[in-house]
Amino acid sequence: MSMLTVSLFSGSAHGFEVDPHNTIPGVVANKLIANGNGADWLSAALLLELDSGYVYNDPTLNSNQPQQNVWSIFPDLEFDSWVGIPGDGTSSILGAATDLGDPVGPAVISGQKVSVAWYNSSSSDTGPTRIANISLSEDAQGTFTIRASFSGPEPIVLFDTGWIVDGVAYFNLPGDVDGDGFVGLSDLDIILASWNQTVPPGNNRADLTNDDYVGLDDLDIVLNHWNIGTPPTVAVPEPVSASILGLGVVWMTVGRRR
Repeated sequence: MSMLTVSLFSGSAHGFEVDPHNTIPGVVANKLIANGNGADWLSAALLLELDSGYVYNDPTLNSNQPQQNVWSIFPDLEFDSWVGIPGDGTSSILGAATDLGDPVGPAVISGQKVSVAWYNSSSSDTGPTRIANISLSEDAQGTFTIRASFSGPEPIVLFDTGWIVDGVAYFNLPGDVDGDGFVGLSDLDIILASWNQTVPPGNNRADLTNDDYVGLDDLDIVLNHWNIGTPPTVAVPEPVSASILGLGVVWMTVGRRR
């Protein structure tokens, strides 16, 4: 029996893509793409909580439904925050919401928190489809959880969490080399252990830029996202000498490049 495979964004591990056509200054428009690979997309739920920044909606039209047929008249509505299927009906997340239960819970709509669920009643055999647009201020920081369900011979529910960094939604936290949900000394140690090496023999986890080499560009990603995420609950002693050396390399590198 063949398994139905589903990816949130065709050709990528990420479910969100920053829209390069966004015309709203100071706002990042994140497109949420679902790919049913031939299955029917049924429902989705989103829980987004910001520690700083805000969720954007057009200040004059946020009570409207930003449907695709009015985007030519009000172009900014395409980059509003909305959920649904363009053409089948999209609703502002500042409007009505339907609660589908766990993991979202009661519907909450505000400038810094979105807990909303929605469904599609007409699509079939869906390929890559934009099912939501989440626009955030460029200083927005926080976390999100997304759930999407698909029907078919083997119905599946996709459930994943991610981070908001400078208004951009990521399923994989930039700079989190060890995958523990936090960018810190252990990630720096992995970079340093393969410093100036090609991959292989260097650790492929340290090659954050995927250029088969571990160097300054990879270090910059860790440095630019330093202390972002949730620190591990169980403290694990770091190799002190490597950490001290690493911090020295980091600050010397930054000093030389500025």
